[in-house]
Amino acid sequence: MAANKGHENLRPIRETARAKELGRQGGIASGAAKAKAKAEKDRLKLLLECVPDHPPKRLKALADMGVDMEDCTIDTLIAVALYKCAVDGDLRAIEYIDKRMGRHPDQRLKIEEMKAKYDYAEDG
Repeated sequence: MAANKGHENLRPIRETARAKELGRQGGIASGAAKAKAKAEKDRLKLLLECVPDHPPKRLKALADMGVDMEDCTIDTLIAVALYKCAVDGDLRAIEYIDKRMGRHPDQRLKIEEMKAKYDYAEDG
């Protein structure tokens, strides 16, 4: 009975119309939540694509690192800051970069498993 733990106080819905209405309400709420999340993502994307307004000293340091100032965005500045943290030995920054670049060990294992499964399916 461990599978039903926490469900003791729930009662089944016996009316089809009520079940449909609750499902409809849940679908509407889900759609609203997805729309809100998409709007937040779009706003963040817009902000990250803005051209930064920085003092000349910082811009010179970025240019010395090889960052193209014509294409420099806030997203670029975040990447540079993450790079600096990783170079300084921040393991979380290194792991984040590895995950984003597809070099994380977990991702490599999954890719190898998928290749093996595909090869097996092709042979069989």
